[in-house]
Amino acid sequence: MNRLRRIVRRLSMAENGESHNNGSGDSQHREDTSASSSRNFDLTLPSRHTYLGDLREVSSTPYYPEGDLVLLPVVHIPDVVLMPHQQIPINVEPYELDLNPILNDLLDVEHQRKGFVCMAAQTGHDEHFLSMHPYYYFGTIASVVRIENSDVQHGEDEGIRMIVKGCQRCYLKKSVVEGGAIYQKHYGWFRILPVCTMPNPLAQATPNEWKTALASVNCRSFGAYCTSLMPPVFSTLEVNSLVEAITAEIKTWQMTDGYPQDPLDFSYFVASNLPVSAQTRLQLLGAVSTAHRLRACLKMLRAYNQLDCFDCHTMVAAKEDGICMTREGLTTAYMNPGGLTQEIFTVKKVSPNIYFHGKPTLEFTWFPGYTWRHAACGTCHSHLGWRYDAVRKDMHPQQFFGLQREEVLPSINPTTQMNPEERLRYIEEQMMEMMPITYREL
Repeated sequence: MNRLRRIVRRLSMAENGESHNNGSGDSQHREDTSASSSRNFDLTLPSRHTYLGDLREVSSTPYYPEGDLVLLPVVHIPDVVLMPHQQIPINVEPYELDLNPILNDLLDVEHQRKGFVCMAAQTGHDEHFLSMHPYYYFGTIASVVRIENSDVQHGEDEGIRMIVKGCQRCYLKKSVVEGGAIYQKHYGWFRILPVCTMPNPLAQATPNEWKTALASVNCRSFGAYCTSLMPPVFSTLEVNSLVEAITAEIKTWQMTDGYPQDPLDFSYFVASNLPVSAQTRLQLLGAVSTAHRLRACLKMLRAYNQLDCFDCHTMVAAKEDGICMTREGLTTAYMNPGGLTQEIFTVKKVSPNIYFHGKPTLEFTWFPGYTWRHAACGTCHSHLGWRYDAVRKDMHPQQFFGLQREEVLPSINPTTQMNPEERLRYIEEQMMEMMPITYREL
């Protein structure tokens, strides 16, 4: 570890981060303020992860040509699916990943290529599970964005905390395990997946003699009337139409900074924010094209209308209760004091059935300026997440809730009257339609 610390020390840059003061850890009293107007919460604060201490920025952008087969180290992050462009905090233990080559690569800016793969499933001893659930073969190559200072003291077996960013999708072809029965390092041969954007179906289907005339028409779907594709069909296949439909569905998120403009980036943004299971997110990650991913996301946004407790299926929050507390959207990954990466989905209100316990505290808060308490299901008493209350009286919002993504699940609650058999059939049809076609190795 001493050599590892020396490498991290060489990465040190001029200190420009701001320190985070948790203040009185058990304080539950809100400050009085003379300001007459309320102020909005700074949505950039959570993504700084100030609760982790001072993290230094580094430059690392691994890239491999599409279709290449490369050997890369693997980091297992349970129930967390890293999407391209998404940033998450992770704690890398020395026994699971050799950081020396990666950190040495960070120093060699001119030739840096390595990186490592973040996967939601362990690759060494879950071969049967992987064969039954092929979407778990998908992973994302990660680059280090920020890393903790070299002067942080650790135990002999403790790792290094860092912020990583998703870069390229990949598909596991073969896993490789090094080490003994307890301490193992995992590697894998990965196929670098292509960035596939389906061609405009209208351009493909429109007769050549009509293309010049239709180019001046200020309506993308108008030309569908001249082909075998009618506008309703065309809108389910064309990327820009799908982006517009999804944007209309997520207006309630009230993103102050807007959404990614590129359809591919937008598809990853929406997929990373949906409160769905790891299996579903992996299928979205492995979708064969941007259009397939967007179409699946749109169907999920329209079909799912509430969040339920994972254990007892009691309603926790409604679809329209989502609120953005970060620039990344409704869902953001954080690290708990034990070094475990967790994702939470933020909502402005929850069901009256939810109860709260524990003393409000600012210690290790993920949202500076907000105290937190535990939230649990009133039916089965399962832990669901946390309640956050503003310290200042002029802060907006005064209260919100963070639901742990793996503790809740989206559900379909038909708005029309149906008998049990009709309801079950309707839900099954909706579930089947929203699953995207994923990449497969021939």
